[in-house]
Amino acid sequence: MTDGPALLAAILANPDEDTPRLMYADWLDENGQPERAEFIRVQIEKYSLQSEQGSPEWCRSFQREEELWQALGKSFDLPPRFHSRLPWEKCEDGESGICVISRGFPATVACSLLDWLAQGPEIVTRHPVETVRLTDREPDLPPISSPDLGFRWVWAAAEVRLSEVRARTAATQASWLRERRERRRIPLAIYRHGCSGRFATTEAANAVLSRGCIAWAKAEAAANVMETILNHRRKDGPK
Repeated sequence: MTDGPALLAAILANPDEDTPRLMYADWLDENGQPERAEFIRVQIEKYSLQSEQGSPEWCRSFQREEELWQALGKSFDLPPRFHSRLPWEKCEDGESGICVISRGFPATVACSLLDWLAQGPEIVTRHPVETVRLTDREPDLPPISSPDLGFRWVWAAAEVRLSEVRARTAATQASWLRERRERRRIPLAIYRHGCSGRFATTEAANAVLSRGCIAWAKAEAAANVMETILNHRRKDGPK
């Protein structure tokens, strides 16, 4: 049978498909990890029953998911400062370093920009991440004079409206302005991955940023692999 790393590579290459995940579960069964294997199958089953929440089948999957979750110790090979959650577990506003497990693997990541820049390339090489939410970033608001222009992401300091500045006391204006500008700024390296333009809603803007974060992380991971190969060649030198 195909080995584990090859099956994981198939999962990363086809994150929307269940077949590679189920094949990996079979491999886990054959290699002494039956609870991890069952957890993948149970989550896939529960995911397929989303439209039947409350049904006996869904309730059984929900209960078994929780039992296996506790037995597995919530360990999913995550970087430091990150921890796992089930999809239904509540996350506090602004909480960072969260990886939501769906269909057996980390699927949604909520973290700060700096944490994603530091760990994103490693995360996407190990897990089929589908969504990234930067907890310390938010899109720039449309101009008051032209609200139909929509939201946007910027990679330089955003405009600040005088009326908002005057609403703050002189003592807090400077720090508030710095924070406001920073929350709307994303690195050009991520911005270049499809984050330009205006968006009708914050949800649409965040969806575009999510895709940009994942695309950047995959490109960065590929560049890191190439750099490692080149360094080895330089170190070995001509024979």
